[in-house]
Amino acid sequence: MRQKLSIFLVLLLSMSVSARIGPINLEDLVERSDLVVVVDVVEVQAPTEKERVASFESIRVLKGSLQQGHQLYRGNRRICAGPNYRPGRYLLFLGQEGGDFVAAHHAYSVFEVKNNKLDWFVEKNSPQRRESTLEKAEADIEEVLGKARSSRE
Repeated sequence: MRQKLSIFLVLLLSMSVSARIGPINLEDLVERSDLVVVVDVVEVQAPTEKERVASFESIRVLKGSLQQGHQLYRGNRRICAGPNYRPGRYLLFLGQEGGDFVAAHHAYSVFEVKNNKLDWFVEKNSPQRRESTLEKAEADIEEVLGKARSSRE
C-alpha cells in the first residue's frame, strides 16, 4: 500500500510540474514576464546551476526597464535545463529571480531571430507557432500590452 501511495504521489507531482512547464500562449507569456526585450547575445558560457549563462546588449525594450550590460542566469526555481543560448539576436521574455534575469517560462520564453525571422505564435491565445518576422512579433506584443493597459483603466 505504501509503495502504491508513493508511486501515485510521484506521478501526481510529475503531472503538475509538466503542466507548468509546457507550451504557453503569447498573452500568458507577456503577463508572466517582467521584461520583454530584443537583445544581441554577445558572450555565452557553459552553465552550471545558478551560474551566468550569457551576456547581452539590449536592442529594444518592449516591456519593463533595463540598463545595458546585463546577464542571463540559470534560475534556481527552474525545473528543466532552460534555454541554450549562442551568440546572436533574440526576442526574450524574462523574469527576475533575486535580481538576476532568467527565462520567464523556460525555453518557451526564448525566440532566436535569424535574418529577421523567428518561430512565432499563430494566434495570441494559442501555443502553436510558425515562421514570422520580428516586426510582426513586436506588433503582437504591443497589442497584448495595449489590451492589458486598457483592462486596468
